[in-house]
Amino acid sequence: MKRGAENAASSASLGADFRLFLLVTSRAGAGGHASFAAGEIVEALPKYNRTSGEIGIFGEKYLRNLIMAGVDAGLYAPGSSTQCIVLPMGVYDIGAKYKARPCQIHGHNMSYLGGWIDTEEMERTLGERVRRESIVSVRENK
Repeated sequence: MKRGAENAASSASLGADFRLFLLVTSRAGAGGHASFAAGEIVEALPKYNRTSGEIGIFGEKYLRNLIMAGVDAGLYAPGSSTQCIVLPMGVYDIGAKYKARPCQIHGHNMSYLGGWIDTEEMERTLGERVRRESIVSVRENK
């Protein structure tokens, strides 16, 4: 899926907003964070003139506006920028296992669901609760 999304992100037949979403999806790691080096999105997301066939680059302001439109639509978490775009929990499957490392831009790898959530802590808490409930259930059935 990730490689296919990255390849589709350079397709001239798709709109820039959808191609950005595909690029972010292909790069997202722990907590839905997709980090980019300075100018990397500009290179990975060419600007196509469908009339003339010319290929150019988007300006930083245009890319920031695309990201903000995605934030407004709920596709990206607030605080997303051209350096790191975060997919919220409702958009990105946080069940996937990744090597936990903090995002260099945000300083954490937390997921977003109307607020930042420490998914590792959530997994530990849920795991402990499931263990306790299992012990209680076994004791009750004896």
